[in-house]
Amino acid sequence: TRSLLFLSGLIYLVQSSVPFAPPMPCDCQCKRQCPSQTCPPVPPCLTSPIRPLKRSRLLAQRRWKRALPSDPMVLFIDTNCNSEQLRQIIIEKADKVTSISKRQIQTAAEEQLGGRYNVICARGDFSYITNTEVFCQQTVGDVTCYAFKQLNEVMRK
Repeated sequence: TRSLLFLSGLIYLVQSSVPFAPPMPCDCQCKRQCPSQTCPPVPPCLTSPIRPLKRSRLLAQRRWKRALPSDPMVLFIDTNCNSEQLRQIIIEKADKVTSISKRQIQTAAEEQLGGRYNVICARGDFSYITNTEVFCQQTVGDVTCYAFKQLNEVMRK
């Protein structure tokens, strides 16, 4: 009914396209003004301006489709290691001597996983930055080793 009322009001406005300006002098040479016309009152539904919905409101109406389900599955992401195979290699090959650990881990990773790997081993904390897709940092005893696969030439550029 609301849309029908709006539509009938809109049709009324189009049919009675009368200017809503005060009477102006005619183009004729007369000394009197043009006759004025009284318009019927505008229906209440047309008194407020019609505004399109804002983009943010449109997006908010669609967000419920992409929202998480009421019982979301918990996902654990280990920021220290994204390869369980590489983690197992580090655990198996780690030694108390860091120079031995890094060589054994590098050799085993390259043989078992393929590609070129870099390995850093130390006692205590160390700081590093790498660009890689496969990595793992694991502590065994008091030795912490970080192994990562080198990016190929295509990805470096």
